[in-house]
Order: sequence, then C-alpha cells, then structure tokens
Amino acid sequence: MKFRKLIALVLSVFVMAAFAVVPSFAATDVSSWLEKNVTVGVDDAANINARNTTGTRTLKKVYQTFRYTQEAHPISGQGCFSVTKGVLKQNGKTCDIYLVAAHGLETSAFGQNDDMESVLKAGLQQNSPYLKQYMAVIKQTVPKGANLILTGHSLGGMVSQQAAANKTMQKNYNILHVVTWGSPLIAKGQIEGQLHRMCAAGDVVPLMSEYTFTDTDAQLNDRNREEADVIPVIQSHVDGYNDKDAWKDYDAIGVKGGNAVLKMNDDTTLRFNAPKSENPTGSAWAAFNNKGNWTGVSILY
Repeated sequence: MKFRKLIALVLSVFVMAAFAVVPSFAATDVSSWLEKNVTVGVDDAANINARNTTGTRTLKKVYQTFRYTQEAHPISGQGCFSVTKGVLKQNGKTCDIYLVAAHGLETSAFGQNDDMESVLKAGLQQNSPYLKQYMAVIKQTVPKGANLILTGHSLGGMVSQQAAANKTMQKNYNILHVVTWGSPLIAKGQIEGQLHRMCAAGDVVPLMSEYTFTDTDAQLNDRNREEADVIPVIQSHVDGYNDKDAWKDYDAIGVKGGNAVLKMNDDTTLRFNAPKSENPTGSAWAAFNNKGNWTGVSILY
C-alpha cells in the first residue's frame, strides 16, 4: 500500500508540473540572460569543449554540428541557448542562415529551466518555460525573414521541433532545417522545414513522447538510426552522437550521403542562460577545468 501511495504521489507531481502556469518571457529583455566575459580557450570544431572561439569554423559532418550545439551548455556557464550567423552550402547553392542551438536536460545546472518540468511538457507537446525562452531569444536576436536552422540535443531537440511548429515562428522566419540528436518526434506534420532526427542505437530517450503510443510507426521510422561504439543506455544518449565512425556518412545537417556544409561565424555567437526568474538579479558559477574539460554548477539565480 505504501508503494502505491508513493507511485500516486510521483504521478501527481508530474501532472501538476505539466499543467502549471508557464511564465510568458516574451516581453522579457533577454540581454539579462546573456553570458558575458566568459573566456575559455580556443579550439577547433573537432573539440567538444571549444568555447568562445573567433573567426569561422566549417562543419561538414553531423557529429561536428552536434559538438557545436553542445557548446550551448549550462554547466560551463555558456548556455542554454546559442545564436550564430553562418552560411549553408548545399547542392551548389549558398544562403545566409542563423543557427539556433539548444542544450538538453541538465539536472546539475541549478536555476535553469532545462529541467524535468520542461522535459515533461515538451513530451506532452505543452508550452514550457524553456520553449518560451527559446522563442524569446530568437525573437530578440534574429531579424524577421531570416533563414533559420534549429538544432538541439534531447530536450533541446524537442523544443526545436515545437518552435518549428509554432505559427508565429513560421510567419516571421524561414525555417530551413531542424536537426536533433537523441530526441523523440514532436509536433508531427506541423514542422516547417526538413526534420533530421539522429537516434543512436541503445538510446531510449527518442521514444519519450506521446507518439510512441499513438503513432509508433512515425516515431520509429522518421529517424536516422546508427550503431555507436558506446555503452548503452545512458552513455549512448550523449556519446553516441559524438562518434565519428557512426555518423561519418551524414552531412552537416544530418542528410545521409548529403553535401551540406555549414560555415559558422563565431564572432557573432551569442550565448544565453534560461533562468527560472524572468528578471534574474545575478548569477554565480563554479567552474572546474579538468585538462581542458570545463564542468561545474550554477550557484545562484
């Protein structure tokens, strides 16, 4: 009986979180979320820990785009979102783009909205604080009519799909591609642009949305699945997309056998937090450098 009560309590918490009122964030000045004066080494696109680089980086394969997206990481004091100007070269054509990257669930980055509440809401295709902030960042940093490529890992890929299905986003921007890693299918049939889902074998997170139960065929078939040389299940959710051999045949936007290349102008990169408060008064970070691998926790928001 005690076990049943515990299960009921846990389910109640999840249900309340799913239907709780979500702050607007739309009118909030996102400059208060901007990460400033963070300087951490210069590396190339092959290093997942590259931070605050300058100049131009070329991304030719989807695992490189994954690493680029992972730089929007709250643990390092550099996340949860990044916006960068760049150029997409594909099929002999070139166009200017903005790449908007979103990081996934991070339970150690206290004070951020990339948490279990946002995961649950995204899985149920509800508005979440993280989604609201993601779209607010785009609204205030990307000019109307611009070409967008939306990328994200896990929760980041879920909100990227939600944003690409948002009617206001579709009206104001030209969404070319949505590239996700370790994310379930969200907003089926509503997304503007081409959806490219990377799903490593052994990663169960891509099954965590309602379509696993209501449209299993769409959930399982609308994806790119490759075997990565990592230990399932948890490790494959991150390291499975960092595997060069597994994803070597996929171009920068996730097309197998494709020729798309992204040239990113790192001088334009803006990185934003996703604070719990609409008007954060300040933040403090504890960051640790372990042979160039920066980790840490958010102390205060």
